[in-house]
Parts: sequence; C-alpha cells; structure tokens
Amino acid sequence: MVDRTTRLWVAGILAGLALVGAVAFLLLGPGRFNPSPPSLSGNPLEALPGRIAYVDDDECILIVDAATAAERELYCPLDHVQALTFVDAGTLAFLAWRGSPNPHWMALDIATGNTTDLGTYPDPGWNYDPTLGGRVFVAEDGEVFVEEDGMRRSIYDASFPEYRQPQPIALSPDGKWLMAFYSPPRGDSQQLWVIALDGSAARTVTRHANWDHRTATWWIDGHGTSPTLDHPPLPAAR
Repeated sequence: MVDRTTRLWVAGILAGLALVGAVAFLLLGPGRFNPSPPSLSGNPLEALPGRIAYVDDDECILIVDAATAAERELYCPLDHVQALTFVDAGTLAFLAWRGSPNPHWMALDIATGNTTDLGTYPDPGWNYDPTLGGRVFVAEDGEVFVEEDGMRRSIYDASFPEYRQPQPIALSPDGKWLMAFYSPPRGDSQQLWVIALDGSAARTVTRHANWDHRTATWWIDGHGTSPTLDHPPLPAAR
C-alpha cells in the first residue's frame, strides 16, 4: 500500500504541475498574448486587392500578391532600407545607404529584379500621423476603431499585451483597408497586418517585417500606391 507521505508527495507534484499549466495558459493561451490575425499565407483572402511590398528583418525586399498570398523575394541590398514605395505597377523605389555619406534612391524592376541608381535625393520624410487624418484610432487596450460621420466603430479587437498596440501605417489605395505594424513582446520580429475597414476580415501579411514605418507599401491597379513618398524621377526610356 502507498503510505500517507507518498500520497501527499504525489498530490503536491500534481498540484504544482496544474499551477504551471494554469500560468502557461494565462500567459500563452488563445488571444491573450497572441492578438495577431490569421496568416495570409495560410488563409488567403480573395477579396484582398493588389500587391504589397515590404522590407523584412534581413533588409530584403519582398512582394506579396494580396489575393493569393504568393510571396517572392525581389532584392537584398545588404544596406539599411529607409523607405520603400511603388512608382508604378512594375517598379519600386527604395532609399538605402550605398556606402556613401548620403542615402541613394534606387529603382527596382519587379519583373527582373534589376536596379537603377537614381542618385542621392533628400530624405522624403514622413510626418507620421497614427490617426491617418482622423480616420483611424487605436485605444490603449489595442482595439482599433474607424471614424465615420463623427461615430467610432470597432474594426479589430483582441487581448493585447500592455503597451503593444498595433500602429497604423496607411489606408490601402482604394481606402477600404488598413495596413498596420504590430510589435509582439519578447523581442519577436515586427508583424505587418491588413484589416478591412468594415471589420469583416484581417490578416497577418508577415511576421518578419522591418521596424521602419516607411518600409511597407501597397499597390492597387486603378488606384495607385499608398503611402506616397517623394522620390527622384525614373530615367527616360531610350
């Protein structure tokens, strides 16, 4: 027979394991510290228009077909990329250090991956407005609201860690989606999200985005790009 001491010892071990499990569930359980939308790669969204280009945490430039979630690496400049924008449907422009005191703008052909040095140019700057002109608001607890006709309506809500609210970057070129960065706790790489302004859908485009607000850009045919950044003109076609 098992004596009383052994039974108490076993009970203590089981209670300790239960406590560890409960703490793990509270810290890592569904939604508490993982407020991210479903990944776009695992959950393609046919309604998502256009293409999204971004710089990852290795300073490489990638492009994603929004509807199919097909992703392709375009270029790794091995320099810190400070800004990225679509010039047209077939061309990106990015600002990076090229071993000189001043950053250079480079044109990147999306089809071929070839680059053209556009020379130095003043930093385009960006007066970052987290409300995007009074359209979007993020509460202290991370809930995302859109304002229309003087009324705020929730479009995304999850249990966010303290001080880890999503950061709006821009509205999509057609004005129907929000693009936002999210920085998880524990030093994980920054994430890039898209959220429908009607609250119907949200996706995580990548979990390995660059930290700079100007390193994600969206193109939709017939609507152009967002956000827009000033850049040198492309060379005239010969």
